[in-house]
Amino acid sequence: MTSDAKLPIPNHLRAPTKGLHGKYSIERADGKALPDTFEAFVLRLDSGAEPNHLKACRAAILTYANEIEAHLPELAKDIRDKWGRNDFRQRAIS
Repeated sequence: MTSDAKLPIPNHLRAPTKGLHGKYSIERADGKALPDTFEAFVLRLDSGAEPNHLKACRAAILTYANEIEAHLPELAKDIRDKWGRNDFRQRAIS
């Protein structure tokens, strides 16, 4: 390494951007370690999110529910019961 080489800045130390970046720390509820290869993307689903962002996040979670329906029907139902109400899109943009 030359003296003028720069080390990459870890995501959690970078200034916030509008692109993909590390914003949250995730840990398992049971305290077990996550594998080194673990990757996740957080969807904010509460009403505190910016309306267009909230609308996109809720559409994404419902798409996920559709994709897991065959092998995880209870989880798909729980997701729809919580975020799949017909009025969620209206609340997201109001």
